[in-house]
Amino acid sequence: MRGQGDKMSTQQAAYLVAKEKVEIQEVPVPVPGTDEVLVRIKTVGICGSDVHYFREGRIGEQVVTFPFIVGHEAAGIVAETGPKVKGLLTGQKVAIDPGVPCGKCEVCLTGKPNLCLKVRFLGTPPIEGAFREYLVMPAANLIPLPDNVTLEEGSLSEPLAVGLYATRLVSVALDDKVTIFGCGPIGLSLLLCARLAGASTIFASDLIPERRACAKRLGADYVFDPKKCDPVKEILGLTQGKGVQVTFEAAGQPETLIQAVTTAALSGRVGIVGIPIEDYWQIPSYSARRKELAFFNVRRSAFAAEKVIDLMASGKMDVKGMVSHRFPLERVAEGLQLAAEYRDGVIKAMIDI
Repeated sequence: MRGQGDKMSTQQAAYLVAKEKVEIQEVPVPVPGTDEVLVRIKTVGICGSDVHYFREGRIGEQVVTFPFIVGHEAAGIVAETGPKVKGLLTGQKVAIDPGVPCGKCEVCLTGKPNLCLKVRFLGTPPIEGAFREYLVMPAANLIPLPDNVTLEEGSLSEPLAVGLYATRLVSVALDDKVTIFGCGPIGLSLLLCARLAGASTIFASDLIPERRACAKRLGADYVFDPKKCDPVKEILGLTQGKGVQVTFEAAGQPETLIQAVTTAALSGRVGIVGIPIEDYWQIPSYSARRKELAFFNVRRSAFAAEKVIDLMASGKMDVKGMVSHRFPLERVAEGLQLAAEYRDGVIKAMIDI
């Protein structure tokens, strides 16, 4: 049972117990180790990867063993610190970097910890995630939030970091024309970061009206509804048939990767950020080869979360409007289902705990 006073002995956690079935269970509150911190989780964003685990029970070789907790876009309050933790105080707001790499392998030592094969990543089997009241993390994975950055924005720092990392990886540069296929949270993050990188013109395409409206509000120059027009034809027309220097696939759909390839200019760069349901992609190989396109597969992020938090704190990155729905922990299944079905104009669903 729960402890009395400020010290809690048990907590509530949302467990996937089968595909598309969630149960709230009471489990022990973990105890932080020497260099660890106990965080009282307050906000967790629902990510597309959470939806894949919810509906399919897997992403590629990452297979859920039920029961399991998903969720990794988390922020909260420091509840307790281990004896060797410095620089973090009880009651302090923090965002959580969800990946704990080994720090010793070749990719870790060469600046690519997001590719570490031994990484322990929240909500990715077998590491349970953040849809719960309390979570222990290494102190190094906690990013203090400035007073003017909210906990909800702290949760958004994770997808925003993916956007910043992707635009750096693909080398979005001053005066580049950029196309983004898919205006969910990752697509919108790409949009914000491409604009900050100096993109001259940004084209965006999405099926959901609310996402298109948000893209326009956040700085897209042209926004297309694929149900009403052919975005490829429109983009090629607006670029005199040349296409754009950078295209991003952020919807995880076979047709949007084809659109990304088709709208890329000669010697263009294609960033693949979306996660498809099936574990393969098909591309028009002649077009890709003829244009000598460079493809960049984006794997999470590295060394970007602190930067996006600084950008939010300085007012250079305005994320208002990205969170469209909020649910308490006991309704997490409803939030996951909403995101899975793209209902009710969902952009980003947030779990408040």
